[in-house]
Amino acid sequence: MPYYMITAYDTTEKGKKELKAAIHRKDYTMRPNVVKKEHNDEYHKIIWEYEKLTGTGGILNTSLNIHGYPLIGFIKELFFTMDNSYLDIAQCGNYIITKKTK
Repeated sequence: MPYYMITAYDTTEKGKKELKAAIHRKDYTMRPNVVKKEHNDEYHKIIWEYEKLTGTGGILNTSLNIHGYPLIGFIKELFFTMDNSYLDIAQCGNYIITKKTK
């Protein structure tokens, strides 16, 4: 399995339930980013502790952009993305930004 989110895989029923935010809504695929301890010990520890607490060994890692748009680099681009996607909460530094309900 490649390490860096370059190949899409079908998800299991458990994955569909527990990693809902990381799964493509149209075809239920996901592009995993495999984290090995020897490559990134600190991030691996975070995921391992999360798995011990929840039983789920996956964390959403996103590029924070809408398909076909560049990565978000400015706060106004985050607002555009939130207005045009299912994203309803984001953290930027010390701020938590939530989408207004209509």
